[in-house]
Amino acid sequence: MSKTLNTRYFSKPSDLRRIAPARLLQFLTLGTSFFESKGYALPENADELDHDVIGTILAEPEGMSEEFQSALFQVSELSKPDQELFDLMVRIVEGKEWAEEAHQDITNADLALMVFLNEPQLIEEVHAQDYITKPKSFQYFLAEDDADHTFHKPSEETLARLTAALNAGFVKKRRGENAKVTIRDGNGPTCFLVRHGEQFARQAAIQHGESTSVFFRPEMHDLLIYNAMSGELRMTTKAKWQQALYLETFGDLLFGNKDFFGNSPRFNFDPLRELGAKALSHAEFPEIEWIALREIQLYRPGGSRGQWEIRKADNLFESLEAVDETLPDGEIKKVTFRIKLKNSPRPRLLKIGSDNKEEVKNDQDRALFDNWLKARGFIAEENHEDE
Repeated sequence: MSKTLNTRYFSKPSDLRRIAPARLLQFLTLGTSFFESKGYALPENADELDHDVIGTILAEPEGMSEEFQSALFQVSELSKPDQELFDLMVRIVEGKEWAEEAHQDITNADLALMVFLNEPQLIEEVHAQDYITKPKSFQYFLAEDDADHTFHKPSEETLARLTAALNAGFVKKRRGENAKVTIRDGNGPTCFLVRHGEQFARQAAIQHGESTSVFFRPEMHDLLIYNAMSGELRMTTKAKWQQALYLETFGDLLFGNKDFFGNSPRFNFDPLRELGAKALSHAEFPEIEWIALREIQLYRPGGSRGQWEIRKADNLFESLEAVDETLPDGEIKKVTFRIKLKNSPRPRLLKIGSDNKEEVKNDQDRALFDNWLKARGFIAEENHEDE
């Protein structure tokens, strides 16, 4: 999430005019006192709204109440011209009696306002689903070999204790007490979306021609996904203290062991040295047209910080063979593959590292790529022997 209150999708007069006047006025009344403080009184008749003035005022959030600021943030985030986000909102409101007003010419902002004014709790559902489906890089943490990977959805009491423990960790790091955990489970892995505050931010603003500041706590999200079959927990956060907080609290309250998740290596790079280009075979995966080694990062000890070497080419094995060379010596730390799918015009990138980090540009490809990694031995055998 951005560390500024970004209202660009909800402060342009041209965008405001695309929203049903009555619906827009109903929403804006949440900030009646805010508009009055700016010298503008909201009219009783929605057709008399001055979109130019309203857009100018919303672009300068100084003096906005927390309630209106939160509402504006939520609606503005869903008002951006994103087709996938629009389709997601349409799916979520399908079958709702009040959604019958959503005609063929409804806009993102108009639909977002409709959701907010009728069932505001669905806004969070939209945010959660939208965030979960976005492509990301994940850090993997593995349960100890002798641990019971069985997972049961936590009770409300356990979820409250988990939230309290997370809040204690966030407060200690000056992030405020705003944590909320949303759980989405189905036939596959269980998703945990953790909403929390970030350190306070300052946004410069101009009020009546004078420079001023707006202080607020940005909203952040971390995604954690647990696979009970393999005992893997993957998460999006990069901060070491947050990783430690999640590992300890999730291990303790969901599995009864603060040390449930360890640091065992997930990836194994031996096939690249043992098999060379043959390690990239994919005959049993009809969706894949070809795979090439794009980049390899190696580390060799020496001196105070050791030596790093990066080799990169569109097809590294082919390039090395052309000059009669093999992969350089050293500990492989990171590998990038180019994978061409038959139904895609361009190859995709898959990055894996010795730090258990995996990055996939299109998250929909992750399951296929993981299955290929397992089949070729790039995922350590003990990490998926029971799958």
